[in-house]
Amino acid sequence: MGAEETFGALLKTSGSGKLVAFTKDAEAISEKSATTLIGTLGAIWKRMNVVSEATAGILRVHKLLEDPSFYFTKIGKTVDCRL
Repeated sequence: MGAEETFGALLKTSGSGKLVAFTKDAEAISEKSATTLIGTLGAIWKRMNVVSEATAGILRVHKLLEDPSFYFTKIGKTVDCRL
């Protein structure tokens, strides 16, 4: 895929089941922000029939430096979401 930088956030469910999101600097952001981000990504993923649950697995968002595309990456699967 070439050079890339982390553009969005690493999302996961915490051990307590609450949604937690970390910025690329690994600083926690609010649960409301995490929920919104997971919901947005989840809506796109569901529409594309990639995942059935917005919070399934760990989601990463990458922006390719040489291409204006965004890539939504789930463990073991990458989906090209050209804007």
